[in-house]
Amino acid sequence: MISVVIVFLNNIVWKNYMNTRFFYKKEKG
Repeated sequence: MISVVIVFLNNIVWKNYMNTRFFYKKEKG
């Protein structure tokens, strides 16, 4: 059960990370 929560949180963090990178690239480019 705990592993599911970890995977869920990891997914959210990963999505936020990708969105931030994309936005940063867009702002710079």
